Amino acid sequence: MDRNDLEKVEAAIDERTKFVFTETISNPKFAVADMEGFSAITRRAKIPLIVDANFSATGFFYQPA
Repeated sequence: MDRNDLEKVEAAIDERTKFVFTETISNPKFAVADMEGFSAITRRAKIPLIVDANFSATGFFYQPA
């Protein structure tokens, strides 16, 4: 799924969805995730947002608002 299309991400969530998983910065394209957008979607759906920050995006380098 194209994680840059947040409308599609939200539309894919249904009653069976247990969580949303994303990376802070994707490998190999180095695309930066819209954490505010993902967070808003998962809050509305009342499900956890799980973020993989292993690819050089620690809190020091990546500080979403």
